[in-house]
Amino acid sequence: MSDDVVEKVESGQQDDASPLYKIREKEAEFAEKVAAAKCEADEILVEARREAASLASSAIEEAAALIKKCDEALKAETAEKIAQIKSETDEEIAKLEETIKAKKSGAVAWVNNTVASI
Repeated sequence: MSDDVVEKVESGQQDDASPLYKIREKEAEFAEKVAAAKCEADEILVEARREAASLASSAIEEAAALIKKCDEALKAETAEKIAQIKSETDEEIAKLEETIKAKKSGAVAWVNNTVASI
């Protein structure tokens, strides 16, 4: 190195035209750009997280509404089937009661005849 450059480095003076100064200047410029890009990326990330949380909240609300709707439909379907089974059972009971009434007098007569023949 020349004595002039050594003197400037030791005294803290900088030569604006020196390659080392230009490299440091570019490094500082790139560092600023990297910091700005990192800041911007952080802001984008925060916004994306906010949107994701909002979407998740909306999805939970929609799921709850859908579950409620399905639950109500299932309850209505179940109540309908219960009413249908009760109706069919009531009809079957009425038929059995008619059969019992019709056969009761014949059964009583048969028991009387059987007892009388002993």
